[in-house]
Amino acid sequence: MAMQTVAGQVELGDKLWFIPSPAGSKECLVIAHGGKLHGDGTFTAQMTIKFAAKATKSLMTSSAHALYGESFKGEEVKSGGTCLDYSLAKFVGHPEKMDYVGLANMMKNRHGSKGNCPNLVTIRNRSFITGNSKLVKLSEVQSLVKGHDSSIDTLLVNACRGENDSWVSMIKASVFGV
Repeated sequence: MAMQTVAGQVELGDKLWFIPSPAGSKECLVIAHGGKLHGDGTFTAQMTIKFAAKATKSLMTSSAHALYGESFKGEEVKSGGTCLDYSLAKFVGHPEKMDYVGLANMMKNRHGSKGNCPNLVTIRNRSFITGNSKLVKLSEVQSLVKGHDSSIDTLLVNACRGENDSWVSMIKASVFGV
């Protein structure tokens, strides 16, 4: 069953959901399962990209932690720099039971308490049954976000950056939380 969408939520292609910030931020938080797969290369950053996890490391987090407490001090790549590409999979939903309505409420609460809240992007679709399981490259996320809102100048990447042996392990993580 599809999760309920929220006001302002926009499809970016068939791979991403974009939820705008109540604060009109120039930052965009990416919440996803992530990893470096064989064949993932590099790309040129078109904006500053800040990672919560250091390269080759896992990240224990939740959507709430990403919105309220993550430091994004794992690494920073400035616009024009070379960035490692990562494969990203859906995180929102199972295993943490967070939905888009809950995310939108957290964004409103953060905006009210801190005066700032980033835009949010999540990976769409995660059904083995319907064949919709998707991995998205970080480089694709950058392009889709920049194409949607060219004023966004920073991606905050809340995802693991470890080595994964296959796309199956990435999808397994997004479905079963392992």
